Amino acid sequence: MEPEVRSLLERAVALLAGEGVRVDPEAHPDFSLEKVADTFLALLQSALAGGVSRATIEQYATAMEDTPVARTKRLFAMRHREWLSYNERRMQMRKKWEEFFTKWDAILLPVMPCAAILHDHSEPQAGRTAWVGGEQRPCWDLVTWMAPAGACYLPVTVVPVGCLDDGLPIGVQIVGPYLEDRTTLDIAKHLLALVGGCPQPPGF
Repeated sequence: MEPEVRSLLERAVALLAGEGVRVDPEAHPDFSLEKVADTFLALLQSALAGGVSRATIEQYATAMEDTPVARTKRLFAMRHREWLSYNERRMQMRKKWEEFFTKWDAILLPVMPCAAILHDHSEPQAGRTAWVGGEQRPCWDLVTWMAPAGACYLPVTVVPVGCLDDGLPIGVQIVGPYLEDRTTLDIAKHLLALVGGCPQPPGF
């Protein structure tokens, strides 16, 4: 994660703690970020495959290279038995979230490890890269922090917590229990007031 992004997120957490909110930077559900990201991307790619022809799907299934593009093609072409396995993982993680939210009202997560990146359509999305923390990372890595909520049907409210020196805004995800959208919205209202409101671009 970019150091400047981490600093803004930590500042937002400190502001909440200063208002008496109980905060534990080590609290998380009983599964790894890597596991939920892997599950989320697999289920996402299979869902996106709905707009791809059957012939193309069969062609994708033969992509054997160890590249991000080839791996994405194989996920597009996954068989139902594979989807069932990923979905079972999702259901197990949803249960872990239920247990987590018996102790906590919400969890704060980054939106991305960096600010918004430049548009790049020179390669298929799976083949693109982005600079994060001084190194080039696969473009799909940028959605990793969206996976915990996205894979498990959890409500999320995103609010800006500040801007980088170049003016690009940084947000934080406020993730709450299943169907408790009002919880994340209420926390967002209070946090937004603490960080000074939404940045306003010139001319607006």
